[in-house]
Amino acid sequence: MDFEKTVGKKYKFYGVHDTTFKIGPHLFEAEEDPDDGYRSYMRCVNKVQDEKLVFLRRSFATVEVVEDKDQYFEGYLLKDVDSGHVWLRFGTDNCDDYYPMFIFTYKLPEQKWLEDRHAEVRKETRQYDPELSKLHCQIHDYIVEQEYDEAEKTIKKLKKLIDKQKKRH
Repeated sequence: MDFEKTVGKKYKFYGVHDTTFKIGPHLFEAEEDPDDGYRSYMRCVNKVQDEKLVFLRRSFATVEVVEDKDQYFEGYLLKDVDSGHVWLRFGTDNCDDYYPMFIFTYKLPEQKWLEDRHAEVRKETRQYDPELSKLHCQIHDYIVEQEYDEAEKTIKKLKKLIDKQKKRH
């Protein structure tokens, strides 16, 4: 099955392994163009047959395959049909025509929630402060590494520091 034929259709989602994902009975791999020098486009999405890859036996979401194309990005989303959560986004990010970038981003709902919460707290930061900057970086690292409890604790600590700064001014 060609991947393009999945666009607009709904499938059970079984997860991600490196740059391979499983929807319904199909395994697909988003392939980065290796011959691109410093740039990295998504070359194609291939159907693969690899019994060595590990996926969940039961699906954890029903997703719709959506084409995601605008002036800066060309690729696809796996979007949860119930919640609207984007589980996977992959393709070529072209925000800088000189250095396009291959994107393959898998996000759990908890990760999205923490990123949103961090963005809200970040808006309250009025000026550069090395201590606050360090906490912002730690939060980002915790979210990327899926250490959600640590991220949430650090967001609370950041919020307290910001509130303390507000009282001083």
